[in-house]
Amino acid sequence: MRRDILTGPESIDSGITITYDKLLEGRFYAVCSKNYCYMGNSPVTMKDLSKERLIFLDNSWCLPKQNSLQNALSRDLASLDYAVANNMADYTQMISAGLGIGICADFVVDPSDDQLELFPLEKEVTDEIGIVTLKDRKSPAADFIAWVKERGLPATHPVTK
Repeated sequence: MRRDILTGPESIDSGITITYDKLLEGRFYAVCSKNYCYMGNSPVTMKDLSKERLIFLDNSWCLPKQNSLQNALSRDLASLDYAVANNMADYTQMISAGLGIGICADFVVDPSDDQLELFPLEKEVTDEIGIVTLKDRKSPAADFIAWVKERGLPATHPVTK
């Protein structure tokens, strides 16, 4: 049985004999459709977000840093207006439709999409994702990792080699 997963480095138990290959690095932004009327500042502050409708991604789908940001916002902004998307497709569609602002890494959305605006957060937050594979086993993921490192992924910044 093969077990390859796409995840962040914080999800790895160092006691297991696995390898982690980083695929993407990114920075978190407040992301909205150009049709959404964001009236706050750039870089975006917590105070700016308190006046907006936000779109959160269900914690079973988002990376731990995104989940932490979402939890901090809902904890620290008492009257926060937000909706929760229960999967990635709904999350990106809700943002694209102008229903609110998402807080996510630039590898979650297409940063070259001319219908989206990405506003940096006042406090810079970065993250990465990669593929975890069992050590000392040839995996189909190895070919994919090599291909991505050579070519990059569409709509994203280059992958660190």
